[in-house]
Amino acid sequence: MAPSALVVAVILGLETLLAAGLTAFLIYEVFVETPDSLASALGLVAIAAMATAWIGATTVAFIRRNAFARGSALVWQVLQGALGLASNQGLFARPDIGSGLLIPAIIVVVLVLFSKPVKLHLGLDED
Repeated sequence: MAPSALVVAVILGLETLLAAGLTAFLIYEVFVETPDSLASALGLVAIAAMATAWIGATTVAFIRRNAFARGSALVWQVLQGALGLASNQGLFARPDIGSGLLIPAIIVVVLVLFSKPVKLHLGLDED
């Protein structure tokens, strides 16, 4: 695996672990705290679980060199980047969280879109 492809795989893997940790934390919070709305809390857990499954499947597909992982990774990074930008703005801005979301998203987008070794790793012909 080329170094740039390894960087993408590591970042996707770390994002999967963080998403799984967030899902576990939300499940824990449902049982420990009394939510204002149980339906909303369970809905948030379901969304977090689906996001974890999505980034996990993308990570596995990237490691297995499936070309569709490129599109999936790009969509995930664009959404993550949007959250990062939103976290840097507003009355309750959290630049630490925003930067933590935005920087890996930019790295992966640049490598997936423009890095020839990553394209070759996924079996995409470079013309």
